[in-house]
Amino acid sequence: MGGAQIQKEFVDAARVRREVLGLNQTDVAKRMAAFGWRWHQQTVERFESGERPPRYGEAVDLGRILGLALIDREGLPQHANDAALLALSCAETAIRDARLYLGGIPST
Repeated sequence: MGGAQIQKEFVDAARVRREVLGLNQTDVAKRMAAFGWRWHQQTVERFESGERPPRYGEAVDLGRILGLALIDREGLPQHANDAALLALSCAETAIRDARLYLGGIPST
């Protein structure tokens, strides 16, 4: 399973878990803000639609909020390969976004 698929499964699991917990998107945004992230209801909406993939640190904190463990209690990855692939996928997204922000620098 590749990083993009793991990321999609995480996004889907986060949305389902949010609904099971009875939280709305604003609740999640406020909890993410308490961790220091600049999330708003629209951020959660874009995340859940797949329009805005999470950064790795955001995924870890969102997992803490929703009870979706990316790391265990000792701080070790639950599934090292899955955690690494999610981090890689998040990094690839950040690089693509940075290139667009800097004026469409082509990928190499």
